[in-house]
Amino acid sequence: MGMKIKKILGLTLALGVALIVGFKADPANAIDATVGNADDFMNAIAEADAGPDDDTITLSNDIALTGSDYITIMSEYSLTIDLNGYTLTKPDKFFSIDGGHLVLTGRGSLVETAPDDSVIQLKGSDSSEAQNYSSLVVDDGVTLQGWAGVKVSSKTDPSCSGDHCGVAYGVNITINGTIIGLNDQEGNTGAGVYTNGTIHNIENPITIAIGETANISATGVPIFAEGYADWTIDSGAIITGVESAIGMKAGKWTINGGTFKATGPKAGSVCSLTGIEATGAAIQVESDMPAYTGNIDLTISGGTFTSDNGYAIFGYGCEGTAMTNVLISGGTFTSAKGLDAIVTTEDFLEQFSEGFITGGTFSSDVSKFIKATPIDSDVKTEGGELLLVKSTVLSENLRSLVPVWFADIEDSAILITANGHGTGTVNLANLEAGKKYYAYHYDDEGYVTLLKEFIADAEGNYELKDVKFSGIVISTTKLNLASDPILDAPATGLFGSMAVESKILISAIIALGAIIGAVVLVRKKTAKRM
Repeated sequence: MGMKIKKILGLTLALGVALIVGFKADPANAIDATVGNADDFMNAIAEADAGPDDDTITLSNDIALTGSDYITIMSEYSLTIDLNGYTLTKPDKFFSIDGGHLVLTGRGSLVETAPDDSVIQLKGSDSSEAQNYSSLVVDDGVTLQGWAGVKVSSKTDPSCSGDHCGVAYGVNITINGTIIGLNDQEGNTGAGVYTNGTIHNIENPITIAIGETANISATGVPIFAEGYADWTIDSGAIITGVESAIGMKAGKWTINGGTFKATGPKAGSVCSLTGIEATGAAIQVESDMPAYTGNIDLTISGGTFTSDNGYAIFGYGCEGTAMTNVLISGGTFTSAKGLDAIVTTEDFLEQFSEGFITGGTFSSDVSKFIKATPIDSDVKTEGGELLLVKSTVLSENLRSLVPVWFADIEDSAILITANGHGTGTVNLANLEAGKKYYAYHYDDEGYVTLLKEFIADAEGNYELKDVKFSGIVISTTKLNLASDPILDAPATGLFGSMAVESKILISAIIALGAIIGAVVLVRKKTAKRM
């Protein structure tokens, strides 16, 4: 069963409210109230003033609120609630921010006792010029528990007459605390942070920052991006979901790190216009164009992405691809045993045929996704294009993957291979002038021999002739090929078949006009012991 957005999908743009806060008053009268019961809390909310000064309400006890409508914060009203170690409960729907600002701090919890909607709702402006119209900060130590912790709903763009007129201008969200998404009263699985699918504003978008202390979990998808937003996720964040860790249909994504895990069963791709279907992937990218904004721009530079039963990354769609850009320069990507780390559609492969991986560790062969730079040289191969890549791997990482040849290699190694076989000449450029290099050849079975020692000329160039293109490594390190190591890793070529448990380590560089390197599992001609 997938996560169904039954209440807030499509044209559901407004909800009833029990209390609207935000009347204009003298900002000098900002309140600082300490409350210990529901009546005092609601009175403090009602008495709070609008203006640039923060009003503060501090809890002195656990408080149980009643009612099933949002308390709406609007008209530039700014409120800080210091939970002070206590818990605020309500059947569902705590606050709706529409033109106001809310900070939750003080190590405590907001808990829906009958989850049926989000703990916090935000709405943006319908004016494209609006800046910081609605904002939310959830500090470290604060927990939101409900069907969804935070959702962003849309308004109708007054200048729009088409089908995609939902907007949310000027919304800014920062999550440093904990969010727990639970099933609602009808059994629909929960979300952590959710953007409504009607939101289409790419210019002046919603901004959502998931900080290093954030911990977001859900019975469904903890980060569900139907509507467009600009997301940043920092190292240290923990995102755990049953159906997936991230479900994206739109948005710009900068993932600097974090731990992302999906624990639910693997399922196939089913496009949905009423939520998102479960796949069990750590990251699932669903292209439902043109029903959703799409325009997915994904950059991953670090993090751990794990699926217990499915793929680390699973991209699929009903029509074309919603991706406009993708780059993976780091991170560890692990699918369930026997599954590819990354699975995408043919449309995606055609659009990003030059590759998009420049770094990272993967639980399966990802050679078809590697971004490499062809060499301009006189090369004759049998059905393959020569590729030049460079590796900057740490020796301890390399040893953990293959404790044989290249385990002691230093910072630079150039790996050259072709998708076919043959011989030819490679014109190397941008080497270190006057430096000695060693060219090693490895064959399809991974046997290594020293091809040639050479010194780069004064311009950092060298013409390497009679290269056999099943694979060569050019390094500043001279390997001791006379040794006879005991092997405990399977032999394979650079882009050859690979054991499921083996990893490919690829590290980003800025040299030779090339982008990537890949670690090769190799063995010496005389080393046969396995």
